[in-house]
Amino acid sequence: MKNFAKRISALVLAVVVSAAVLCPAAFAAQLPSLPKGECVVDDAGVLSSSTVQTITELNAQLESSCSGAQIGVLTVEYTGNDSTEDYATQAFNAWGIGSSSKNNGVLILLVMESAQYADGDYYLTYGDGFRNTTLAKQSSAIAQTMEDQFAAKDYDGAVTTCARNVANTIADIYGVSLSGSTGNGSTVQPGYQGGQSSGGSTLTDILTLVVGAVLLIVIIRSMAYVFASPCGWLWCFGGPRPPYRRRGRRGPPPPPPPGGYYGGPRGPRPPRGGGFGGNAEMCRDLLIEISDYCSDDTAIGGMDDDGSGIQLGYWAGGRLESRPLSSMGGNYVYHCNSPGDPIGTTAALWVNCHGKRYCNEGFGDIVLAAMAGAKEPQGKIFTVFNDTIRTDLTYQAPGHMAVDYANGEDEKLDDIMQGAIDGGDAGYEVTGMSTVTVYAGEDAQQLGQRLGFTGTDLENFVATVARYNELCEKGVDEDFAKEPVLLRPLNGKHIFAYGAEKSMGSMLVTTGGLLTDDNSQVLGEDFEPIKGLFAAGNNCGGRFGFQYSTSIPGESLGLANTQGMMVGQYVAAL
Repeated sequence: MKNFAKRISALVLAVVVSAAVLCPAAFAAQLPSLPKGECVVDDAGVLSSSTVQTITELNAQLESSCSGAQIGVLTVEYTGNDSTEDYATQAFNAWGIGSSSKNNGVLILLVMESAQYADGDYYLTYGDGFRNTTLAKQSSAIAQTMEDQFAAKDYDGAVTTCARNVANTIADIYGVSLSGSTGNGSTVQPGYQGGQSSGGSTLTDILTLVVGAVLLIVIIRSMAYVFASPCGWLWCFGGPRPPYRRRGRRGPPPPPPPGGYYGGPRGPRPPRGGGFGGNAEMCRDLLIEISDYCSDDTAIGGMDDDGSGIQLGYWAGGRLESRPLSSMGGNYVYHCNSPGDPIGTTAALWVNCHGKRYCNEGFGDIVLAAMAGAKEPQGKIFTVFNDTIRTDLTYQAPGHMAVDYANGEDEKLDDIMQGAIDGGDAGYEVTGMSTVTVYAGEDAQQLGQRLGFTGTDLENFVATVARYNELCEKGVDEDFAKEPVLLRPLNGKHIFAYGAEKSMGSMLVTTGGLLTDDNSQVLGEDFEPIKGLFAAGNNCGGRFGFQYSTSIPGESLGLANTQGMMVGQYVAAL
């Protein structure tokens, strides 16, 4: 009887809450305006003047060095009917953070009172100019760096930590360094562009019909919960589910229950969602090849999901593959900000921040070759190439992110090299998947100086180029065993180079997960398949063996799609 009474109470509550949806104006939260020339609105009154000054100083550097990039900070007591994400999107678009032409703004939102979380909520959003950059890949992990301080109500610390991580990430994207502690019209999509509607319009009528339909569904589902559950029909409506916490851009699940964040009630629930790049705790625990090379304050994460699918499989008794789990990035360092700029995956000469060559640049695919960079000193890693690069790159095997010279993609290199020659000490800026500056020199001495090498590092660079040319002349790489066909000398009228800061922890997605058999059925603690439990795609482990590689474009998506189809065929035949 008590349980039935609780169900009646739940029904009444559902009706009341649903009815409230019909009059959103009563619960709307007013969006604060951003005063001209300012970047912080502390509407909740939780930030100190020193924090505001820190954000102001970071923005001064970003605006001057990163094409007008800006960080905005907003604190509010509540967001009314809007979710934290929707409210952040509205504020971002209303304020116009960042350059109007570059769309390179970032907004950090702190909410003191949240219907979802007892201690409030936070969110980080960014402009379209940062799509497909390390900021987009790391956004969830960067937002998650606020968690501990936010939970402890140290809002100054939370904002400062997040803002510095954002600023440093933006600086890496633009290939600059910030001093010290380390606009307008940007838009961000997707996002709710709402606001209150005016009465009597067609749009209002449509919205009323939609809201009414939603209300009806809620009432019907609530009645079914009240009356059908005692008869054992609750499974028809999904049943009780573990709560998932979503903070920042794809935030993590709730604080770990006893037994760890994989713990919880075990039961036959189907894994959902993609990988776990949006869960900072899982990333640090499972991606040890990355976390072992990163400091405690490094943001580790990707653009994918919060790991809830893998967690559900674990709760159901599934076994994870052994660590380290694989990921697309984070554990290796390309010879530039991205492999698409400007000579792609070409195995030219790579040198570290001290002017020294450090690996076989043509080893395996680009991912395997780039892993050596993870162990190099913090600083810039440079690619050095000859004025015969358009011929040199034809000796490369075709592969993912290589320059497509068969279709004329290499023609741009003539303009790039001429621009670098004409640019002299200033070099020539190239914007592709990232922005880099290409420099030219008549010899290694001049090029090294333009790259910023001095003293012993400059001597190392000159000696490295000379040694590389010696090995090319011999036709044998006595230092790193590079394939002879890839040994292309640096002996042209001009030689060229570009570089980017070494960066770790940023990935696209994770690619490891639950152990499965040849039918994609999840294996239990005894390594026997669990009846009725399957995992495919980024929930499934063992797809790439020890580590992800990218020799064939689309091999991860193609494998995930094919695996999902095969699981469906297998289940249909049972």
